[in-house]
Amino acid sequence: MSTYIQALTALQGVQDRRARAILEGDITTREGPNSTTGVSAQKEFSENPDRTKMVIVNGHASGTVTVWDSSVTTSKGFILKANGGALIVEYPDDSRLVTKEWYTISDTSSNDILAYEEEVRSKE
Repeated sequence: MSTYIQALTALQGVQDRRARAILEGDITTREGPNSTTGVSAQKEFSENPDRTKMVIVNGHASGTVTVWDSSVTTSKGFILKANGGALIVEYPDDSRLVTKEWYTISDTSSNDILAYEEEVRSKE
């Protein structure tokens, strides 16, 4: 079986699992961990294979940068603009990026970060 077919099969499996979870009411949405990020990388989300959606919001008056790599810098990653800049990552649109660890960094000492995630728990 080709790698492409394997990837499509895996994607279909996750979509089926999510659809079943929606029908069974087995989706959990939770807030947190809300944190403060500064001039060194701060982990916002740990790796989670059950995560299907995540939202990171910058609640501070200066910008923040986020990415799925602990080597995030103020010039490497997605920019979250001041006062409400946000990043929404959702499976299947963004593939497996949603399951990875995510980090933030800022050029100031204390930016407030709000974080939300959605998980699907399989009953299998």
